[in-house]
Amino acid sequence: MILSPSIQAKYRQIFYSRHIIMFALKDIEFNGIPENEIIRIDFISNYPGVHLPQDIEEEFIDNNEARIIFKHGQFWNLKTNYFGFNVDVVIGGFSQTIEITYASILQYENTMQDLLIKFQQIPKTLSENLRFNH
Repeated sequence: MILSPSIQAKYRQIFYSRHIIMFALKDIEFNGIPENEIIRIDFISNYPGVHLPQDIEEEFIDNNEARIIFKHGQFWNLKTNYFGFNVDVVIGGFSQTIEITYASILQYENTMQDLLIKFQQIPKTLSENLRFNH
């Protein structure tokens, strides 16, 4: 896909605006999450780079959108990187790893800070192009 420089700049801005989530999760990765804080992240489950165990997709995903909720003591091994994060959660009594890209995120909410951010969806093909050509 060949895009004009102005279109590329627009979508890079949309893509990189999600990095506020990276910084918030990086803080949680190193410092943990306070007991009274809840973070909800809504994302597109079939987006490039999102990896969910098959049983989670079959049981919990509705219309290719999903939500992960971060609460104190209910997730482990949160690892962030430039393009997304992975985390271990317990679902159905089993620890499972999920991987989510920032480009797949539609909404970020932090209840303790009364913060809700909604993001414009990035076309999947454009996300792949920006990820590898930035």
